[in-house]
Amino acid sequence: MVKSEEIYSQNIQDQLPLFHQSWWLDVVAKSSWNYIIESEENNTFCILPYLVKRKFGFRFFGMPSYTPFLGPVIISHEDKSEAKLELIRSLLDQLPRYHMFKQNMIIDEGNLKIFEEDGFRLSERVTYKVLTEVPKKYLWEKISSTRRRRIIRGEEKLEIREDKRVTELIKIQEKTFSRKGIKPPQSLEILKKLVYKSMEMNSGILLMAGSKNDPNDCQAAGFFVWDRYTMYYIAGGYDDSDQKGEAMSLLLWNGILLAKEKNLTFDFEGSMVPGIAEFFRSFGSEASTYYQVVKVKPFLLKFYFF
Repeated sequence: MVKSEEIYSQNIQDQLPLFHQSWWLDVVAKSSWNYIIESEENNTFCILPYLVKRKFGFRFFGMPSYTPFLGPVIISHEDKSEAKLELIRSLLDQLPRYHMFKQNMIIDEGNLKIFEEDGFRLSERVTYKVLTEVPKKYLWEKISSTRRRRIIRGEEKLEIREDKRVTELIKIQEKTFSRKGIKPPQSLEILKKLVYKSMEMNSGILLMAGSKNDPNDCQAAGFFVWDRYTMYYIAGGYDDSDQKGEAMSLLLWNGILLAKEKNLTFDFEGSMVPGIAEFFRSFGSEASTYYQVVKVKPFLLKFYFF
């Protein structure tokens, strides 16, 4: 097994999904995360990050804030499926002692059996993606007529700006959750740090929709990040003035166009909530399955969590 400190000196960070990269995890999990890494002589790596939380004497391996998925990642230039399966098995066997394991993962169908055989419980989840390799006009045609009208109306009076006023995003987030009568479920302080660090790493952008006549106006804001393959909508919302959703619609449409410009798939970063899912689908997005992977031990803890 190769230790975490050593693997980052081997220049594979850019080959990892964004959420597996050390700088991301340093922000969202601070010192509470670690990696298990297996390597082979043919330059094949299998990497599994995990977040450790302690509560009431129990060890929980969970998900960091603002992180859609983790799970094992294989970096290899060879297609040896059985060898890859063995690498994943080895990582799962090497996990430190825990009472509960719970991660979201993108898992190939051929790899599902590894987790099932090892006693993990898998539940399907859905995110919504826009495949941007088609011409812009086809992306536009896939958007619902209602959403297109709102985008057009938004374009008449609003403009989209790249912005660095993270405090405006935080205000928008607070207003968005306040309208729902709930507190933000994730730390806004972590979100603030994540936006700044993503910009520093050239892996993120903050977009705002505001009046063409007022450069300081912010009616909607969205924070987007990307790696080599995908752009993710991590956080955003709209002001009370955007009652018809024109600013938010225009903002997300421009996020999709930015993903297209970068030759990336656009991921709304999923929701199982019917109203939000319908909103994402109105942009012509398609459902994509990922899995929540859970294992609870000892037996008595199952009654507490399920």
